Amino acid sequence: MGVASETIAPAKFISCISHVIMMITLFWTYEQNLKTGLPSGYSSDEELRAKASIFACVVLSLCMEIFEIFVLFMGYSLLFDNMNLVQIIFHLFGTVITSWFILDDWDYTGIWAIWFFTIFFPFMLEVMTVSSTKAYYNS
Repeated sequence: MGVASETIAPAKFISCISHVIMMITLFWTYEQNLKTGLPSGYSSDEELRAKASIFACVVLSLCMEIFEIFVLFMGYSLLFDNMNLVQIIFHLFGTVITSWFILDDWDYTGIWAIWFFTIFFPFMLEVMTVSSTKAYYNS
């Protein structure tokens, strides 16, 4: 294993864990984001839909991140340095943007754009890597 692989695997783990921590932090501090995104005279239905939206985003994020960490421990994607580097960049960017989202009290609907680019995209890269690795070794 080269120097890049020895550095990238721990960096990927740290970036994934930091993103998980930010999503858990979002779950515990989402109230101000709801107040920012809801109209001034919002109903309880609107509040429930907003809470469900943030909760769904956090749950999906945690599931996808746990899958990525599991695959990292299984070693399917360890040798794909370029793909891992892209994932590290997206997760670190996601950690920074999510913390900015929490600290500046952005509208709660903005979390879905953050989720798509910093959680879903790296997750799909991981799924494609695992499926191509399995297809290669099964043929």
